[in-house]
Amino acid sequence: MNWPLAINSVAIAFVLAMSHVLLRHAASMEQHVLQFPRLLYTLAAMLIYVAIFVYYSVLLQRFSLSRIYPIYSALSILFVYLSGTILFREEVTVRGAMGTLLIMVGVLVVASDRHA
Repeated sequence: MNWPLAINSVAIAFVLAMSHVLLRHAASMEQHVLQFPRLLYTLAAMLIYVAIFVYYSVLLQRFSLSRIYPIYSALSILFVYLSGTILFREEVTVRGAMGTLLIMVGVLVVASDRHA
């Protein structure tokens, strides 16, 4: 296993999921979009997106796109799904859980060592 790739993929996916949590929290507030603190949560999420973009562009200098993108994308889906169910009490469905599981299995196949 390529540990630097795995660690960086988990980190970027987790931070991306947290930006989605901030946006979801802002969206649940009963305020106008430009009112404080809703605006603060939205701006924080946007700053996180920018930071992720910069960090991801640095990672692409070190890791191949075909390896890092599927891993971090799938982990982002997993983290967002878990965040929605745990933090916002969104419904867990068999279809949603199976879909998330299938995505994770697909990523393991795509991102696995090609020399094995």
